[in-house]
Amino acid sequence: MCLDSKGIDILGREDTIQDLYNIIQSASKNNAYCSFAIEGNWGIGKTFILEKLEEKLEVEINQETGQNRYFVFHYNCWKYDYYDEPAIAIVSALKDKVDAENCVQIVGTIKDSWKIAKNIVNNMAKEIVKNKIGIDIVQVCDDIVDEGNNRKDKERVFDSLFAFKRTLDHVRKQIKELANDKTVVIVVDELDRCMPNYAIKVLERLHHIFEKIDNVLLIIAVDSNQLNQSIREIYGESVDTEHYLKKFISFNYKIDVGNTQKSAMEKFQNYFQEFIDYQNVEETLIEFMQLSQLEVRTLEKIIEKSKLIHGLICNSKVSNSVLLYEVICSILEYICKNSKDDEVRLDYSGDLYWIPDINLTIYISLDDCIGDGLLQFIKDLVANAEGIQFFMNDNLKSINMSPEGICVGYMDYILAKKKKLKFAPITEVIEDEIEICKRFSDMCKIIN
Repeated sequence: MCLDSKGIDILGREDTIQDLYNIIQSASKNNAYCSFAIEGNWGIGKTFILEKLEEKLEVEINQETGQNRYFVFHYNCWKYDYYDEPAIAIVSALKDKVDAENCVQIVGTIKDSWKIAKNIVNNMAKEIVKNKIGIDIVQVCDDIVDEGNNRKDKERVFDSLFAFKRTLDHVRKQIKELANDKTVVIVVDELDRCMPNYAIKVLERLHHIFEKIDNVLLIIAVDSNQLNQSIREIYGESVDTEHYLKKFISFNYKIDVGNTQKSAMEKFQNYFQEFIDYQNVEETLIEFMQLSQLEVRTLEKIIEKSKLIHGLICNSKVSNSVLLYEVICSILEYICKNSKDDEVRLDYSGDLYWIPDINLTIYISLDDCIGDGLLQFIKDLVANAEGIQFFMNDNLKSINMSPEGICVGYMDYILAKKKKLKFAPITEVIEDEIEICKRFSDMCKIIN
């Protein structure tokens, strides 16, 4: 997610949320069934976007009726994945939502029927469906109930199935009634966290339950790469995943990684506040995080690891140069280690030895590894770290004593181990911080 407990938007998702709101507004005017996907990699912030979108929809008032324009149902797939049959979980959660909203009067006998039905439907899924994925749960109930009229030996089973059928029909009727007065928005989240078999079942059950109900919008958060792989695991490598998904998803809205905002400083403040004058390097950190193009969840994990290691090796406040060193090294190490190119990953993920010499040596395929934007950022950082004074006898360059310059100096001492950049003067503080940075890099190799 891209927020903390305070709901801070660190990736600037306002435009994305507004785009989705406008799509829903437009679809609502058509009063027809519509389904679409919010597409993005795991950890990119889909949940945050959905939550903010729901907040926006839930306060929308129909000017003609004075009532809420939307009925919003948030379905967390992962929360209910202990059910063998997703239809049970979907109907149960939806009925609870309807009950809570007091939108439609619930008949007591239907509640009783539900209690009876839910156990037998799980058995139905195991024994009758035989693990088949593409099952129309509505039609199955119809067929089995019809068959049960002529089979006395299974009268009790069919009675229970009939109870579920009544429950399902009742919930669908409630949705139809709701949809007469307001647009029903069903938001499906955390599909990424479910096992492949269950994830595909969820998609198909949602389709069977809600399709053809007017004024219903089905919004599904998906990781397309993971979902496509799940489909192949179920139906084989030769399956046309795009064609298959068209049955359930009308169109996709793709989410990018977003742009790290200044609010990131507040998000990570419990770490950054361990450093003196960390506010002075805000712009540098934000630019670097933006150029890294990492999903926010990944970024959070990297920062959490850095905070942990820093706490282990340092018990007093140190300069913002050390902060820059820790964040830049941690993120670059992660990017290099997770490069899709095996050769590049082996070449550059080691000690990050190449950073101080990045403007002096040609490093093949480094741009493919970290990206052109991040490569140029590091080149500029190193170039700006060098002062204008040359020490001719030993061929050393002075360091620009800005936080960024000092940071590069620490990299020169620790990563490249060349000590080409001269601190003028070198102080006890700098010596202590060099040792802290060295211990940080050493500890990063131990803690993964």
